[in-house]
Amino acid sequence: MDAENVEEIVVTGDVAPRVHDVAGGDLVLCTRPAPHRGASEPNEDACGAIVGNDWGVFIVADGVGGHASGDRASRLAVDAVITHVRQACEAGRERRDGILDGIEAANSDVRSLAVGAGTTLVIVELATGSARSVHVGDSACAIVGQRGRIRHWTIDHSPTGHGLEAGLLDQDDAMHHDDRHILCNAVGAEDMRIDLGPPVRLAGRDTILLASDGVLDNLTRDEIIELVRSGPLEQVAQELDTRCATRMSQAAPGEPSKPDDATFILWRRRSEGRKA
Repeated sequence: MDAENVEEIVVTGDVAPRVHDVAGGDLVLCTRPAPHRGASEPNEDACGAIVGNDWGVFIVADGVGGHASGDRASRLAVDAVITHVRQACEAGRERRDGILDGIEAANSDVRSLAVGAGTTLVIVELATGSARSVHVGDSACAIVGQRGRIRHWTIDHSPTGHGLEAGLLDQDDAMHHDDRHILCNAVGAEDMRIDLGPPVRLAGRDTILLASDGVLDNLTRDEIIELVRSGPLEQVAQELDTRCATRMSQAAPGEPSKPDDATFILWRRRSEGRKA
């Protein structure tokens, strides 16, 4: 694998949706601090990517809210994964080895802060027309078809996530549950575990979404699916960004609303004949 063709992208702070040409598709990264945060309060989310000619590794991290150094934890996690994927490429090893090594290194780095910090982490490895998620915590990966079919959606590492998967809760119950933000798993935990999703063969116009809970707590699953399934990806990203901000600041009665840092990554293969 030619390391000279590898590009790294890291996004923190307050960054509007930006489009990149990656692996024959459009990649959009966006992160926004919660609207209530003051200028001196950091965005505790981070996102990034490391990409080659025909592959990409996309990463979203959400520093655990209310804990010390959440912003440092999320940035450490993104940096660790990118570093270890790059090292794997340079050594001719599998990128997935680099991803797993990066998560373990991130866990060690966050624990070394010794301030009780933690972060969620969700990653997608994109290669040869397929995608595979890896995650720790409740930041999510969704793969959605153009007609709205859910090809893949990660299971939150939380009581409500497991209750939803077991059929004990429905989507509305989970969205409004008092224990929604209790995590069972995080980077920085002594007993951290890594959840490796199944490989998903991508169909034309499938959209990959990675998101922190600033997105997931303010839009229902049905709204997210309808937003991301079709339309120019840059337009999709702008609408997703705007909808989250509006919902946080002026939600209508009955709509979910929880001000928080909001971060997402979108990727979709471009239509044949359309240039970057």
